[in-house]
Amino acid sequence: MLWDVDFTLLDAGGSGRAVYRSVFRDLFGRDPDGVAPMGGRTERAIIADTLSMSGINDPARHVDEFIAELTRRAPELQVTMAARGHALPGAAAALAAVAALGPAVVQSVLTGNVPAMARAKLAAVGLDAHLDLDVGAYGDHHEIRAELVHLARARAHTAYGREFAGHAVPVTAGGRLTPRRSGWRGR
Repeated sequence: MLWDVDFTLLDAGGSGRAVYRSVFRDLFGRDPDGVAPMGGRTERAIIADTLSMSGINDPARHVDEFIAELTRRAPELQVTMAARGHALPGAAAALAAVAALGPAVVQSVLTGNVPAMARAKLAAVGLDAHLDLDVGAYGDHHEIRAELVHLARARAHTAYGREFAGHAVPVTAGGRLTPRRSGWRGR
């Protein structure tokens, strides 16, 4: 099972936007003109759009540097998250209930966050215990979020030696599971 992080398991309380502004300020010596919409998007896409909105020439050239800085600041985010963020009601119980199904059910994340930021957010609110975060798929891997499903399946296959395909891989987003023709997909 693949869980989305933000607004499915937790509310970061604006911590992500604050880190974006701080990273932008340190890399470019000024505040951004805004932060691109984040919901349902990957860090790669959000960063590129934020840089473009703020008039940075050749935004794609700076995406990896921005990601590296986000990764470096993950411990700082974890402290901020512990103060500003919170687990959403029922998130811990849902993770525990799925874990109680036994070792045949693997739980991880499919998130737009970079790995270090996702780990920091989940740890800050105590939601990392039942998740195998090594087989998750993250927003630094691809600009298009739908492509992350394939990556998570491949990682789980490598780690667990069995196929994770179609209906065997529920994906959550926004707290609801919805069946789709191509498998489970959050809405």
